[in-house]
Formats: sequence, C-alpha cells, structure tokens
Amino acid sequence: MVNLALFSAALAVGALASPAKPKCDNIGVRRNWNSLNGDEKASFLGAIQCMMQKPSLSPNGVQQASRFEDFVWTHQYPGYAIHWLPWHRWFVKAYHAELQECGWEGEMPYWAWEQDWQDLSASNIWNADPEIGFGTYGNFDYNNVYNSTTITDGAFANHQIQFPFPHMLTRNLPMTANYPWTGPGPYCQRGYNPENMKNLSSIATYKDFSVALESPDPIHNPNPFPGPHGAIHLALWGDMRTDGTNNSSPNDPLFYMHHSNVDRIWAS
Repeated sequence: MVNLALFSAALAVGALASPAKPKCDNIGVRRNWNSLNGDEKASFLGAIQCMMQKPSLSPNGVQQASRFEDFVWTHQYPGYAIHWLPWHRWFVKAYHAELQECGWEGEMPYWAWEQDWQDLSASNIWNADPEIGFGTYGNFDYNNVYNSTTITDGAFANHQIQFPFPHMLTRNLPMTANYPWTGPGPYCQRGYNPENMKNLSSIATYKDFSVALESPDPIHNPNPFPGPHGAIHLALWGDMRTDGTNNSSPNDPLFYMHHSNVDRIWAS
C-alpha cells in the first residue's frame, strides 16, 4: 500500500539529497481547527477513530494494535540523522493520507496554539463533546501513568493505548503552569508568546530556525524562552510529554494538530 512507502520514505528523508525541485499542482490549504464547522470536526475525528480500529500494517514486520499505533511505533525510530522538521512534515503527510482512506476529505487542520498564548487552558481545542471534541486537558493524578489523569470525555474518552505499554490516554496541562524558572511569565507560555514568535520569524537560516523552534535559544532570544515545539509537548504533559522518555507522543491525536501548526510556522 502507498502508506508503507510513505513510512519507508519518512525514515530516510533526512538522509537523502533532494533532486531538482518539482512543480506542485493542486496544492491544498490547511485550515485552523477553529474555522471548521461541526460536521467537518465530526468527520475529522471520526476518521481518527477509524484509524484506531483498522488493523496494523506491521511496519518493518512489527504488528501493532491498530493503524493509528503504527504511526506511534514509526515515531520511535527516525534516528538521529534526520532533519526533524522535514521528517515530521512527511510523517504528518502520511498520517493525513491514512485519514483520507478513512473518509476525511479535507486537508490536515492545525491547532494555532500561539493564538492561545495568554491562557492555553481556555483554548477552543479543549472540548468534551464526543462528536466534535478532542477532550479536556486533564489534571494531576499521582496514581496514574505520567502523573496525569485519564481523558474521560471527548471523541477519545478512555482511549486504550497498547504501545509502548498498556494504559489510557492522559494529559495534565496544570503540571507546568507554575514551573519555577526565571523569566517573564510561565516557562511554557514563553515558548509561544508573541515575543518569541516574532523572534522566530526574524531568523534567516534553517539551522538556526530549527534549533530555536525546538529548544531554548540564547542566541536569538533575549530571555530564556523554550522553543514553541517543545513547550507545547511539555505544557500538555501526559502522553504528549513522552518525547523525553519513549518518544510515543503521537498516542495523543493532538500531536498531529500540533505538528501541523509547527509545519505551518516553518512554511511561513
């Protein structure tokens, strides 16, 4: 199937030299999640649920619990030779292709979290509606995995995860709200506030931009800002925080909404 080829290409994309730039026809335009109507949101989330029910394609001969978890497994093994921005662009493209096979007819939407910088907890992305919502943002639970609560509302309520170990989808947005690092405002918020986003837009080279997008960047930032990519992973905690331990953050469907926005910011 085409997406096995996409998986293989994604694993190698960082190591291959690019040929002459091809001409792109019929370019799709990604849309902000907030601009989708209720029917579109329901269709998109329904396509993700479809992926969670489809059988694994067994990438590299390793069978997972579902087509959705094939992507979680693949995210474990890109290696250190990749360039993380183009690799994730390809990864989100492969995911979008699977959503289309599950009936989604639109482009990949994105979560414009920089528009929610003043209070991430008030974002419209948090919605408990089982038809059109990703669920709420969780809280502390020291008796659960990642010290985070199981998400029990929205389209992915009590979603059972098998890889890398059995548990249910978790989040804990309040975890990092008052991290005690010095600087203007909460640590994670500094990653996606207007000042840091403006700093990003002024960076001229790919190398410096990719570093600043990912991690604290003392060269281009006057204050100790984290990179907005890492800041969102850290802010959501739970399964989204697992990049530092087992690289399984794609277990949260918000991973792809996040990286769709990262890709948009890179493109801009």
